[in-house]
Amino acid sequence: MTNKLLTGQRVVDEIMKCGITHVVWLPDAYAKFMYNAMSNQPGLTLVPMCREGEAIAIAAGLITGGKKAMLLHQNTGLFESGDSVRLALDYKLPLLLLLGYVGWQHDVPMTTSAAIYTEPILDAWHIKHYLLETDDDVEKISMAYKEANDTKRPVAVLITQKDLSEFNPQTSRFKIRKTRMDCFEAEKVISRHRHNAIVLTAETANHDWPQISSDPDLDAVSLPHIMGKASSFGLGLALALPTKKIIVLDADGSLLMNLGSLVTIANMAPTNLIHFVLENDVYRTTGGQPIPGAGKISFRGLAKDAGYRHVYEFDKLEDLESSIETIMNETGPIFVCLKVQPLTERATFPSPSGAEAESLSSQLRKATSRSAG
Repeated sequence: MTNKLLTGQRVVDEIMKCGITHVVWLPDAYAKFMYNAMSNQPGLTLVPMCREGEAIAIAAGLITGGKKAMLLHQNTGLFESGDSVRLALDYKLPLLLLLGYVGWQHDVPMTTSAAIYTEPILDAWHIKHYLLETDDDVEKISMAYKEANDTKRPVAVLITQKDLSEFNPQTSRFKIRKTRMDCFEAEKVISRHRHNAIVLTAETANHDWPQISSDPDLDAVSLPHIMGKASSFGLGLALALPTKKIIVLDADGSLLMNLGSLVTIANMAPTNLIHFVLENDVYRTTGGQPIPGAGKISFRGLAKDAGYRHVYEFDKLEDLESSIETIMNETGPIFVCLKVQPLTERATFPSPSGAEAESLSSQLRKATSRSAG
């Protein structure tokens, strides 16, 4: 009987049949249904990364060292990995790419740019690819891996569906810390004291900000394809509008994808930029998997060493409340790390369609025009 769903355990069983020893991955909406099965699989090592651009180089090192490695991330991550694909091709790596096919639709025209460009880009690189729709298709994984080894080239398998019923949020290891702030309440403090600032949000902040913003007309919420790029986008806007306050509400997992932006921002030293980071130690948007370095990394220390003019860290709401006006009136660039409680909901935000992206662009132009007036 045909299984209309793709289940994590079946996928992992097929991966193990291939003899895979290491999965280089970044948690996302398409990979999370496999997390429980991968985490509990003996003989399989997960290598979480901060950004997809690292993936092929990590896998290349593993394969060179005698291990059998594969990649697991979204098709959007493949775009981010662009130049690294040349490494896989030039080094003739027998590499299995298991890619979440964001935006894919069966027998319906695809509207999101992620889906529209995926197969044409794979074709341009001459990377053969297969669709993985249900459990009945999992043998394509072994077929693709054999082909990768026979041809000494990457081969892609595109995940089009998944069964989320087997997914359980993985934040149990991160007990709610009483000393940490509630994320929603922390954002409310920022909203009350934003004055006439333009606010850009990414990832975690996208969940709450639309409900609490004191001035939605000056918000840029759910900007398309902003994962890991909010700090850079905010820098560009701050440089373009030097007399206007720009607030970036970033997330820890998002910032990990773009740590170099801390140095870029500090070097350009925009006096009107305030960079907030909501540190909850997990990927809230994809279901609560821990970020790399959770509980070890100091975002405050990174920003300080990068050269931000002022750096803060808060884990108590009352301390944030008593300092927020000082922060809002200081000369930037300013970095504020807010240690907030990890949450386990599985809410996700779909990538905007072309029309929605244009609407967001219009909203941002309207916000900047009003702020500049």
